[in-house]
Amino acid sequence: MQARADILAAAEREFARRGYAGATSRDLAGAAGVSESLIYRHFGSKSGLFAAAVLAPFQGFLETFSETSARYLAQPLPVEAMLRLFVSELFDQLTVHRGALRSFLAAVDDLDPATTGDFYRAFDEVMVRISEVADTEARVRQRRSRGLGSEINARMVVGLVLSLVVLDDLLLPADDRRPGRDQLIEHICTILRNGI
Repeated sequence: MQARADILAAAEREFARRGYAGATSRDLAGAAGVSESLIYRHFGSKSGLFAAAVLAPFQGFLETFSETSARYLAQPLPVEAMLRLFVSELFDQLTVHRGALRSFLAAVDDLDPATTGDFYRAFDEVMVRISEVADTEARVRQRRSRGLGSEINARMVVGLVLSLVVLDDLLLPADDRRPGRDQLIEHICTILRNGI
Protein backbone atom coordinates (compact mmCIF):
# COMPACT_ATOMS: atom_id res chain seq x y z
CA MET A 1 0.00 0.00 0.00
CA GLN A 2 2.95 2.35 0.49
CA ALA A 3 3.74 2.14 -3.24
CA ARG A 4 0.19 3.23 -4.07
CA ALA A 5 0.43 6.19 -1.66
CA ASP A 6 3.82 7.17 -3.11
CA ILE A 7 2.43 7.02 -6.65
CA LEU A 8 -0.59 9.18 -5.69
CA ALA A 9 1.57 11.80 -3.95
CA ALA A 10 4.05 11.96 -6.84
CA ALA A 11 1.24 12.08 -9.42
CA GLU A 12 -0.48 14.96 -7.65
CA ARG A 13 2.78 16.93 -7.71
CA GLU A 14 3.61 16.05 -11.32
CA PHE A 15 0.14 16.82 -12.64
CA ALA A 16 0.20 20.18 -10.84
CA ARG A 17 3.68 20.94 -12.20
CA ARG A 18 3.40 19.60 -15.77
CA GLY A 19 -0.33 19.38 -16.38
CA TYR A 20 -2.14 16.28 -17.54
CA ALA A 21 -0.91 16.37 -21.14
CA GLY A 22 2.68 17.20 -20.13
CA ALA A 23 3.09 14.43 -17.55
CA THR A 24 3.93 11.15 -19.22
CA SER A 25 3.47 7.81 -17.49
CA ARG A 26 7.28 7.51 -17.52
CA ASP A 27 7.55 10.89 -15.71
CA LEU A 28 4.94 9.82 -13.18
CA ALA A 29 6.65 6.49 -12.52
CA GLY A 30 10.05 8.16 -12.18
CA ALA A 31 8.73 10.75 -9.74
CA ALA A 32 7.23 7.96 -7.61
CA GLY A 33 10.29 5.74 -7.90
CA VAL A 34 8.29 2.84 -9.38
CA SER A 35 7.91 1.12 -12.73
CA GLU A 36 5.30 2.19 -15.28
CA SER A 37 3.76 -1.26 -15.05
CA LEU A 38 3.06 -0.73 -11.36
CA ILE A 39 1.13 2.44 -12.19
CA TYR A 40 -0.98 0.53 -14.72
CA ARG A 41 -1.50 -2.35 -12.27
CA HIS A 42 -2.84 0.02 -9.61
CA PHE A 43 -4.71 2.56 -11.73
CA GLY A 44 -5.28 1.03 -15.18
CA SER A 45 -4.31 4.16 -17.11
CA LYS A 46 -2.89 7.64 -16.80
CA SER A 47 -6.47 8.91 -16.70
CA GLY A 48 -7.24 6.50 -13.85
CA LEU A 49 -4.21 7.77 -11.96
CA PHE A 50 -5.30 11.37 -12.53
CA ALA A 51 -8.77 10.55 -11.23
CA ALA A 52 -7.32 8.93 -8.09
CA ALA A 53 -4.61 11.53 -7.41
CA VAL A 54 -6.37 14.75 -8.37
CA LEU A 55 -10.12 14.27 -8.67
CA ALA A 56 -10.86 11.82 -5.83
CA PRO A 57 -9.50 14.09 -3.06
CA PHE A 58 -11.51 17.00 -4.44
CA GLN A 59 -14.66 14.88 -4.69
CA GLY A 60 -14.14 13.88 -1.06
CA PHE A 61 -13.98 17.56 -0.17
CA LEU A 62 -17.22 18.24 -2.08
CA GLU A 63 -19.07 15.55 -0.15
CA THR A 64 -17.73 16.78 3.19
CA PHE A 65 -18.54 20.36 2.30
CA SER A 66 -22.16 19.61 1.43
CA GLU A 67 -22.54 17.76 4.76
CA THR A 68 -21.04 20.74 6.59
CA SER A 69 -23.43 23.05 4.77
CA ALA A 70 -26.36 20.95 5.94
CA ARG A 71 -25.18 21.27 9.57
CA TYR A 72 -25.48 25.05 9.33
CA LEU A 73 -29.24 24.57 9.49
CA ALA A 74 -28.97 23.26 13.05
CA GLN A 75 -27.29 26.48 14.17
CA PRO A 76 -29.54 29.39 15.12
CA LEU A 77 -27.33 31.95 13.40
CA PRO A 78 -28.25 35.28 11.85
CA VAL A 79 -28.31 35.19 8.05
CA GLU A 80 -25.14 37.30 7.77
CA ALA A 81 -23.17 34.99 10.08
CA MET A 82 -24.39 31.90 8.22
CA LEU A 83 -23.47 33.45 4.88
CA ARG A 84 -20.00 34.36 6.14
CA LEU A 85 -19.51 30.81 7.49
CA PHE A 86 -20.54 29.27 4.19
CA VAL A 87 -18.41 31.58 2.02
CA SER A 88 -15.33 31.38 4.24
CA GLU A 89 -15.47 27.58 4.49
CA LEU A 90 -15.95 27.29 0.73
CA PHE A 91 -13.12 29.75 0.06
CA ASP A 92 -10.71 27.98 2.42
CA GLN A 93 -11.47 24.48 1.17
CA LEU A 94 -11.24 25.48 -2.48
CA THR A 95 -7.92 27.15 -1.72
CA VAL A 96 -6.62 23.88 -0.26
CA HIS A 97 -7.61 22.12 -3.50
CA ARG A 98 -6.53 24.90 -5.87
CA GLY A 99 -3.85 22.77 -7.53
CA ALA A 100 -6.27 19.92 -8.18
CA LEU A 101 -8.85 22.30 -9.61
CA ARG A 102 -6.32 23.95 -11.90
CA SER A 103 -5.03 20.53 -13.00
CA PHE A 104 -8.55 19.34 -13.77
CA LEU A 105 -9.47 22.46 -15.73
CA ALA A 106 -6.26 22.22 -17.75
CA ALA A 107 -6.78 18.50 -18.42
CA VAL A 108 -10.52 18.36 -19.03
CA ASP A 109 -10.20 18.18 -22.83
CA ASP A 110 -7.60 15.38 -22.62
CA LEU A 111 -9.37 13.14 -20.10
CA ASP A 112 -11.57 10.27 -21.12
CA PRO A 113 -15.31 11.02 -21.06
CA ALA A 114 -15.97 8.57 -18.21
CA THR A 115 -13.55 10.39 -15.90
CA THR A 116 -14.93 13.84 -16.65
CA GLY A 117 -18.50 12.53 -16.50
CA ASP A 118 -17.92 11.02 -13.05
CA PHE A 119 -16.44 14.29 -11.80
CA TYR A 120 -19.24 16.42 -13.26
CA ARG A 121 -21.90 14.10 -11.77
CA ALA A 122 -20.28 14.29 -8.32
CA PHE A 123 -20.04 18.08 -8.56
CA ASP A 124 -23.67 18.30 -9.71
CA GLU A 125 -24.85 16.15 -6.78
CA VAL A 126 -23.09 18.46 -4.34
CA MET A 127 -24.60 21.54 -5.97
CA VAL A 128 -28.07 20.00 -5.68
CA ARG A 129 -27.46 19.22 -1.98
CA ILE A 130 -26.25 22.76 -1.31
CA SER A 131 -29.36 24.17 -3.03
CA GLU A 132 -31.55 21.86 -0.94
CA VAL A 133 -29.88 23.27 2.18
CA ALA A 134 -30.57 26.78 0.86
CA ASP A 135 -34.23 25.88 0.18
CA THR A 136 -34.65 24.48 3.67
CA GLU A 137 -32.97 27.52 5.18
CA ALA A 138 -35.29 29.83 3.22
CA ARG A 139 -38.36 27.92 4.44
CA VAL A 140 -37.16 27.98 8.06
CA ARG A 141 -36.61 31.73 7.83
CA GLN A 142 -39.82 32.19 5.83
CA ARG A 143 -38.00 33.74 2.89
CA ARG A 144 -38.49 33.28 -0.81
CA SER A 145 -35.65 32.33 -3.12
CA ARG A 146 -34.85 35.17 -5.50
CA GLY A 147 -33.94 35.26 -9.15
CA LEU A 148 -33.66 31.94 -10.94
CA GLY A 149 -34.08 29.91 -7.76
CA SER A 150 -31.89 28.48 -5.04
CA GLU A 151 -30.06 25.94 -7.21
CA ILE A 152 -28.88 28.52 -9.74
CA ASN A 153 -28.15 30.96 -6.91
CA ALA A 154 -26.02 28.34 -5.12
CA ARG A 155 -24.18 27.50 -8.34
CA MET A 156 -23.46 31.18 -8.96
CA VAL A 157 -22.11 31.69 -5.43
CA VAL A 158 -19.87 28.64 -5.77
CA GLY A 159 -18.80 29.86 -9.22
CA LEU A 160 -17.90 33.28 -7.86
CA VAL A 161 -15.79 31.87 -5.05
CA LEU A 162 -14.30 29.17 -7.27
CA SER A 163 -13.22 31.69 -9.90
CA LEU A 164 -11.58 33.94 -7.31
CA VAL A 165 -9.63 30.98 -5.93
CA VAL A 166 -8.62 29.29 -9.18
CA LEU A 167 -8.19 32.40 -11.33
CA ASP A 168 -6.86 34.69 -8.61
CA ASP A 169 -3.72 35.57 -10.60
CA LEU A 170 -5.89 36.71 -13.49
CA LEU A 171 -8.78 38.37 -11.61
CA LEU A 172 -7.05 40.07 -8.69
CA PRO A 173 -4.47 42.86 -8.81
CA ALA A 174 -0.88 41.65 -8.45
CA ASP A 175 0.34 44.67 -6.52
CA ASP A 176 -0.46 46.15 -3.10
CA ARG A 177 -4.09 46.64 -4.18
CA ARG A 178 -4.63 42.87 -3.98
CA PRO A 179 -7.20 42.18 -1.24
CA GLY A 180 -6.48 39.59 1.43
CA ARG A 181 -8.60 36.54 2.24
CA ASP A 182 -10.75 38.27 4.86
CA GLN A 183 -11.35 41.29 2.64
CA LEU A 184 -12.42 39.05 -0.25
CA ILE A 185 -14.77 37.02 1.92
CA GLU A 186 -16.33 40.14 3.41
CA HIS A 187 -16.77 41.68 -0.04
CA ILE A 188 -18.33 38.51 -1.46
CA CYS A 189 -20.78 38.46 1.45
CA THR A 190 -21.61 42.14 0.90
CA ILE A 191 -22.30 41.51 -2.78
CA LEU A 192 -24.47 38.51 -1.95
CA ARG A 193 -26.46 40.49 0.62
CA ASN A 194 -26.81 43.78 -1.23
CA GLY A 195 -25.98 43.19 -4.88
CA ILE A 196 -23.22 44.94 -6.78
